[in-house]
Amino acid sequence: MGRTLSAGPPTTVSKNTVQGFVVPIKHSSNVSAVIADLQTQRALRRATHISYAYRVIEMADDASDMASRAVAELYDVVEGAHDGGMFGAGDKLLYVLQRWDVHNVVLVVSRIDASYSGQLLGANTYKLLVESAKQALEQFAVDSLEPAEAAKLAMSELPPQLPPAKMEATKTTIAYEGGAYMVDGVVQGTKQGRINHFLADRSSNQSQDAKHETLRSLDALGISKDELNLLRAVRSPSKELHTVLVCVALLLHVKDVTWTGCRDMLHAPSFCAKVLRVTPEKLTSRQVHCVHAVLSDADLVPDVVRRASTTGAALLAWVQSLLDKYDEAHLGLSLGAVPAQPTARMDDTLLEMAVRLEPPSRPPPPEAHSVIPTDLFAPAKPPKIIDHGRLIKQPKMPK
Repeated sequence: MGRTLSAGPPTTVSKNTVQGFVVPIKHSSNVSAVIADLQTQRALRRATHISYAYRVIEMADDASDMASRAVAELYDVVEGAHDGGMFGAGDKLLYVLQRWDVHNVVLVVSRIDASYSGQLLGANTYKLLVESAKQALEQFAVDSLEPAEAAKLAMSELPPQLPPAKMEATKTTIAYEGGAYMVDGVVQGTKQGRINHFLADRSSNQSQDAKHETLRSLDALGISKDELNLLRAVRSPSKELHTVLVCVALLLHVKDVTWTGCRDMLHAPSFCAKVLRVTPEKLTSRQVHCVHAVLSDADLVPDVVRRASTTGAALLAWVQSLLDKYDEAHLGLSLGAVPAQPTARMDDTLLEMAVRLEPPSRPPPPEAHSVIPTDLFAPAKPPKIIDHGRLIKQPKMPK
């Protein structure tokens, strides 16, 4: 076939292959010949449905008086469509040509239904039809360009590539210990030697890893990474856990003590470093007063918080230890300096007195009263039937 043909890529969905074609024409009378030629092509021989639409600009039939009429009135746009076994397919293709404002072409879409049922695609039939038509029109637009314009378009579609980075030359310095001086052309002194980059990199990586572990974990407080990640994954905390996090936020100078603010505090990269930097000497009286007020209202102990979160219990113990150290340093209150009360001796004395006491006497048992019921031995009496209506004598009527 000596015609120019632009074909889009085939699309296969559920045993259905759809492909679009675009053929340029000059007159609407050539449409039937174009379709007949396409059906002889290898790509359309097995097609079960062939839908097409065309738009052609032709000279008007009544264009005899050309001098007195405008140029736009001398030409007409001839349109047409054919469904090809798919209801409404031709109108869809014609609508695509109208929206894209394409003229003097025939837009053909073929469908090969390998399932022979026609029911696998359903509503997706028209989506595939329109998409194949658009791809064929895009290929037709590229084929219509000049070679130079096509090359420019291909270059513009390539992703931008960065120039290769320039490698800097490495410098090796050999250092000497002590005073270095020349004797007979030989450097005298203790040679330090060339740096072993493998060991140097290993030591630097180990130091960075150690620093990373120190700043990213709370092992000093007995909290592992996994426990900290579990605490960060909590979406709706309990009241006790939220109260503990409020105390931690007050010690870290966090203004927002709501659950949103506490969650942001936990997810901050510097959270572990800030917690480890807190010392009793850095606390202010206002912070301590606020934390004491929160703990007194909630009446929390680590055992109660441990039921909700073990990490929260560890944080509560850390908060309480900070408060105890602050009270010991600033108020002179030490839990270890409090003398032991002689409670144990008093308890032992009371226990000895309780052992010496005689057991209480048992109360006497209740007196048994022998009551013989007399009504149990009385013979049963037959019930009496009393009918007052019958036993009363009726007075005799005088004769």
